[in-house]
Amino acid sequence: ELEALEAMGVNILDYIVFPRILGGMISIFCLCIVFNFVAFSGGFFVTSIFYPLSLRFFIQQVVDAMTLQDFWIFLIKSTLSGLTVFSVCCYQGLKVERSPHEVPQRTTKAVVQSITMIVILNLSITMAVYFKDLQRALE
Repeated sequence: ELEALEAMGVNILDYIVFPRILGGMISIFCLCIVFNFVAFSGGFFVTSIFYPLSLRFFIQQVVDAMTLQDFWIFLIKSTLSGLTVFSVCCYQGLKVERSPHEVPQRTTKAVVQSITMIVILNLSITMAVYFKDLQRALE
């Protein structure tokens, strides 16, 4: 199919790869928003079991604890995570040649590489932020 598209003069990157990467970045960002909402809801539920507090008080405490830096880190991590996962998947998908037996092998490689790269990416960003904050605190 890719060869047929190329024969018709269609740029594979513009037609297949870039829309998937952009859509993946947007979807991962939206999933991160949903997961954060679920995490905060779970935090409120567990906290309200042990301590009687209102939802308004809980939300106010969360908002007071958050900084602009937290927002930017969330934005950068979620966007770069989407870029990483979908870039790796598109790369592995385009490396499949003729055999249908290659598809599950490339899928497995894409999953393992995506997980590895996400862990490295998130650790790198977290370490950079916290070492910068630690250096600022020691000055």
